[in-house]
Amino acid sequence: MTEKNEQLKKEGNAFYELDLNCVRKKQEQKKKNRKQVKNREKPGR
Repeated sequence: MTEKNEQLKKEGNAFYELDLNCVRKKQEQKKKNRKQVKNREKPGR
């Protein structure tokens, strides 16, 4: 089975083509940033 790299979204009268690789990369970066902030908030470090 092949992995999809693009997805179409419809909002109102507009269509958007999403690059799923880019979306995954941004989600991973957000997760990494949240983890770094959480580690900074821990006392004793």
